[in-house]
Amino acid sequence: MRALTKRQEQTLSFVRESIRARGYPPTLLAHENIIDTVQVDPELLKGGAHVFGLKMHGATMVGDGIQDGDYLFVRRQTHAERDQIVVALIEHEAIVRRYRPEEGYVRLVPSSSTMPPILVAASDWVPNRMLIGKVVGLWRRFA
Repeated sequence: MRALTKRQEQTLSFVRESIRARGYPPTLLAHENIIDTVQVDPELLKGGAHVFGLKMHGATMVGDGIQDGDYLFVRRQTHAERDQIVVALIEHEAIVRRYRPEEGYVRLVPSSSTMPPILVAASDWVPNRMLIGKVVGLWRRFA
C-alpha cells in the first residue's frame, strides 16, 4: 500500500473523528479541496478504511437529491436495510441505487423515472463482493 500524504492523513483523521463523535462523516466541509484526498483509492480501501468518497456521475438518483458531480460518503459494509441508498458493483461498475431485496432477486432502483431498476437473481447476489457500502453523506461544490 502506498503511503498517504500528510494532507490525506489529516483528512482521514478528520473524517474518522467526525464518525467517532457523531456516528457519521461530515456532510459539509469548510475547505473545498478536502474531498480530493478522500476519493476512492483502491489502495486506501485495502488498508481498511471504513468510509470513503465517491464522485457521482450521471442523474440516476436525482429524485433523492443526488446530482451529477456530487461527492458521496460511503460507509463500507456488506449489508443494507431495504430502501437504503447503496453503492453496488454490477458488471465491474460501481452504481448508486436504492437496495430492495425481494423474493428470488435483489432490485437496485434508481430514483430517476427515466431509468429501469437492475434485477439480480438472489442466487447471483454475493453481498461481500457486490455490495460495496451504504451512502451516509453528501458534499456538493457550489460554483
